[in-house]
Amino acid sequence: MRAQRLLGLAALGLVLAPVGCGSDSDSDTMNKQEWIIAADAVCVEMNAQLEGIPEPTTIEEFEAAQRQVEDVWRSGLADLEGLGLPEEDEAAAAEVLDAFDELVNASVEFADAIVQTGFEFMVPGTTDEMTPEVETLFRDLEAASENATLKAATYGLEHCFDDQDR
Repeated sequence: MRAQRLLGLAALGLVLAPVGCGSDSDSDTMNKQEWIIAADAVCVEMNAQLEGIPEPTTIEEFEAAQRQVEDVWRSGLADLEGLGLPEEDEAAAAEVLDAFDELVNASVEFADAIVQTGFEFMVPGTTDEMTPEVETLFRDLEAASENATLKAATYGLEHCFDDQDR
């Protein structure tokens, strides 16, 4: 059951929490610690927004929920990018943002494949199995999640990708 729940939540991005709302200021460049604080605030807001999306039980609800998640993620990623990069650590922060972007794209690709195939994994009592193509996209999503989690933690972010077991 945990694998089935993980599959559903991973597709929705509910186990992955990278983005939210950020800063509108383009004035001064932040140092690394200021950037971490601002980026973590973005992630906290993102987590709160994702919590408000109900877990789907049908493929139609899944599609609607995935679109909500994608909107939140894309908006949040734009907010993170709007923070600029920390003056003394631009390359490493850019790697974190790139990993977040890869994760968003992998999640969207996987969810789109789920919707296109009509895979009813979210409906209790169904026994659908993933097609090889969907399984490959799921592995890509898992790899993107692991990469983003590692990059965020290594960089010092505490609230991005911090709830992998929900």
